Amino acid sequence: MIQILTYSGNEENFNGKDIVLNKIHDARSLDDFDINVIDLKDEKIWRNNGNSFSYVNIMNDFISISDMIGLSKKASIIVFFHRI
Repeated sequence: MIQILTYSGNEENFNGKDIVLNKIHDARSLDDFDINVIDLKDEKIWRNNGNSFSYVNIMNDFISISDMIGLSKKASIIVFFHRI
């Protein structure tokens, strides 16, 4: 089974058999899946409504995902980061 994590969690092009699509904010345990794909291409991920250049609006989600990756024992994790 594959978990795909995106900003909005509603991309129709990722629908398919044995695929679970979630928002980054709603990520399930990485070890519950054989493969986890974290798609960071959405420009909304990189928005900052504050005054700091070192912080993005979903920073807490990044921290949670980082912790989940560190605790993962068996899952394969693929991170897509590309410029739109």
